[in-house]
Amino acid sequence: MVPKKSKSKRKTLKLKYKIERKVREHKRKMNKEVKKRAATQNKRKPKISIPASAPFREEVLRELEAKQRADEESKQKAKLTKKKKQEKMKKQQQQENQLREQSQQSKSDSEMSDISDTDKSSDLVSNAEIPQLVDESKVTA
Repeated sequence: MVPKKSKSKRKTLKLKYKIERKVREHKRKMNKEVKKRAATQNKRKPKISIPASAPFREEVLRELEAKQRADEESKQKAKLTKKKKQEKMKKQQQQENQLREQSQQSKSDSEMSDISDTDKSSDLVSNAEIPQLVDESKVTA
């Protein structure tokens, strides 16, 4: 069997420019949508205006100011609690790190003491007793 030839990837210039134009138009549309979304998201709430002739105007203004102060205070409290939590976490991590270092040091110290203990045990057998131990350990077959 003869293998089939692969299809050519050549395009006419008309098709090439048509694709480029469609891509440009699509990008333009997407940019417009992004601008529209940004414009709607960035709008601030308008300040409440109370006409001067309105009855109880001063009371309403005082209530609004009190509400704004309360909102600001609650935001500040939230920030403080967040900072306190972060500080507590940092302290806990530092303590844990110190405990780990201490445990690693104690492990290494115990390993060093184990090594020194084995050295001491080898010192317990004197050179004069070695031939005697060798004779005792020989097993007759």
